[in-house]
Amino acid sequence: MKKFLLTLALLGTFAAAYAQKSDADMQKAVDKALAAAQDAKKNVKPATWMNLGKAYLAAYNNPTANLAQGIDRTTFSMMFKEQPKATSQVVMDGQTFTKLSFSHVDVFFNQADLLVMWVVTKPSVPGDILGEAAKAYHKAFELGGKEKDIAPKMKEIVDAYYNDAFSAYSLGDMAKASDLFKGAADASVLTPSAERNDDSFYNTAFTALAVKNYARAEEYYNKCIANGHFQDGNVYASLSEIALAQKDTLKAKNLLATGLTAFPDNAPILTNLINLYLSTKEDPEKIVELLDDIYN
Repeated sequence: MKKFLLTLALLGTFAAAYAQKSDADMQKAVDKALAAAQDAKKNVKPATWMNLGKAYLAAYNNPTANLAQGIDRTTFSMMFKEQPKATSQVVMDGQTFTKLSFSHVDVFFNQADLLVMWVVTKPSVPGDILGEAAKAYHKAFELGGKEKDIAPKMKEIVDAYYNDAFSAYSLGDMAKASDLFKGAADASVLTPSAERNDDSFYNTAFTALAVKNYARAEEYYNKCIANGHFQDGNVYASLSEIALAQKDTLKAKNLLATGLTAFPDNAPILTNLINLYLSTKEDPEKIVELLDDIYN
C-alpha cells in the first residue's frame, strides 16, 4: 500500500483562516436539512438532498477547516488558535512525528516541523457523516440533480474516506482503516461517482484480513476479482489464506491453482501452494505435476 500521506507535497499558498463553528451550530444545520428531507413536499426536490449533503460535508470539514498539508508549525499556530491539550512523539513507518492533541483533532508534524496528517477525534456531528453525505447526494441525483454538480462532491467524499483510512492505517488501527476504506470503495460505485476506486476495494480486504475479519476480507477480495483488479495475483494468495483459516483446504488449493495459472510468476501464490502441500503431507509428485501443467 502506498503511504502517500507521509510523502509531503508542499503547498504554495494558504487560505485565510476559517472561523470554525461550534458543534451545536453544525448539528443545528444538519437537523434543519434533515427536517426538510423528511418533509413530503420538499423531499422530492433534488435541491433538498443537495442541501443535506452540503450540511453533512460542512460538519465533516469543520474540525479540520484550517488544516493543510505542508504548513509549518508557526503558520499552523497562526491559523489554529486553540492550544494543544497534549504533545507526544509517535513513530510511523520508521519515522518520528510530533503529535499535538486538541479538543477535536490530533495533528502530526514531521521532523522538519511540517504538518503531514491529522485525525479527527471528536467530529462536529456524530455518526458516519461521509456516508450520510454520499446517500444524500445519490438521492439528489436519482431525483434529477445534475451530474456535473454532484459527481465532484462524490469524489470529495471518496477522497476524504481514503485519506482518513490511510491515517488510521499509518497509526496501526487496521479495523478502523478497513471501515474507512470500505466507505471509500462503496461510495466510489454509488452514482454518480465518476470512477470506481479499485485500490479502496483491495485495501478494505487487506486491512480486514489483518484483523481476521474474514467475511469482509473475502467479500472485498472477490469484488476485486469481479472488478478485474488482481494486484498481480496477490488477491488469490490472500483468498487462499482466508480459506485455510476457515479449514477449507480444498478451496485454498483451487484458489491457488487458479491464481497460479493466471499469474505464474506470483511468488506468494507459489509459496502458499508449496506450503499447503507440505502441511497436508500429500505426495510431492502432485505439486510437481500441477506445476508442470502450468509452466509447460
